Amino acid sequence: MASKAEELIDKELADRLDRVAFHFQQRDSIRAELEKCIPSDPSGDPLKDSKIRELVTKINNEEIGMLYELVHLRDNAAKYFKVFQHKLSELDVIDKFKPFRIASNYVNTHKHGTRGGNRPSAKHDYTAFIHARNPEEKPSAKDKVCDVRSMINYEGELFDSVELIESLIRIWEMFLRYHTKHDLSHFVEQISNVFARRQGQTLYSARIPEGVLDDAKVNADARKHLRLSQP
Repeated sequence: MASKAEELIDKELADRLDRVAFHFQQRDSIRAELEKCIPSDPSGDPLKDSKIRELVTKINNEEIGMLYELVHLRDNAAKYFKVFQHKLSELDVIDKFKPFRIASNYVNTHKHGTRGGNRPSAKHDYTAFIHARNPEEKPSAKDKVCDVRSMINYEGELFDSVELIESLIRIWEMFLRYHTKHDLSHFVEQISNVFARRQGQTLYSARIPEGVLDDAKVNADARKHLRLSQP
């Protein structure tokens, strides 16, 4: 029979996972609203449309919330290991995953600001819009917006926010399944419902425009070389 301490720690872990799933579902709901929008500005720039801009801000907020919870899941896992007398060294594998290192740095930078002092500061420097149109048609200012992705600049490399989030969800689901006795069925069900809604969608890849990566490297290096006074 589980002790009160074990029950409390297990509940805290469940609550954290519920918040991850909530943000994941919220992002998908907002994305569905975004999918109905057609840019109103003649230039076709989505961010000049107030409704699209509002939805993009909401999506960014959900992503920040998700990444915060996914990074701080490590704290819950550490407490779980301590109470259930597992080896804390087993958690070291999480730190070795690049998605976790990027997300951890991004969350820290978002909360505390640019670090400077030759240390990397991951930031949302670019935004990528995904438009829907028939492949035979030329790009138009009236192309519908299907989704938006924050491009996170980490040491001059750009990483898709959604890919980071989904990678971390898979990493944590696998780790917790094999290293704890926590019941993940509710979490998996909530996440799977979002993935199920994507069935039938076509996935595309796109090249980052020429010069953007050079610009990203310049920005990342400039942040590292800042000399910031400590409070």
